[in-house]
Amino acid sequence: MQNTTFDKPLNGKQRARQERDKEFLDMFGDVLRLMLDRKMPHPLKSAVLFTLHNGTPHYHVSFDRAYIVTNIVLRTGEPPVKNPVQRALWLEIAQRVQQLVAMSGGRLSVAKALEYVLLNCRATRFYMSEKWALRHIHTMRAEKRQRLSQRWNAARH
Repeated sequence: MQNTTFDKPLNGKQRARQERDKEFLDMFGDVLRLMLDRKMPHPLKSAVLFTLHNGTPHYHVSFDRAYIVTNIVLRTGEPPVKNPVQRALWLEIAQRVQQLVAMSGGRLSVAKALEYVLLNCRATRFYMSEKWALRHIHTMRAEKRQRLSQRWNAARH
C-alpha cells in the first residue's frame, strides 16, 4: 500500500490506517518469528492475537477527529461510533485526557491534554479486529509473493 506519485493522495484516515498497519506488521513479524522458533501450535493466529492484545502502538488518529470525538465522550459518556473496537479506542483516549485535566486541577485544557496523549502516550492494544489483521497479513503476503515472482520472471528473461 505504497503511495506513489501516480496514486491519489491519502486522506488523514487512510494515512493513519497505513501507519497503524505498518506498526502492527512490524510487531507481528517479531512475534511470529518467536512463535515459529518455539514451535507454537497455530503460530499465525497466535501471533496475531498476541500482537493485537499485547502490542503498545501509538494512537493513529488525527488531532481534529480525536478532539471532536473526545469532547463528545466527555460530554455524553459515549463515543459516536457503533464498532466495539473503535468505541474502546475512543473511550481509552477520552479517559486519559480526562485524567490529565483532573490531575492538572483544570489548568490543562482538553486540547492540550489530548495533544499530550496523542504525542506521548501509547495505546493499550492495537485497535483493529482479528479478522482485519488476518486479512491484512494475507494481502501483504500475497503482494510480496507477486513482487518476488515478477522479479524472478524478469531476471529469467
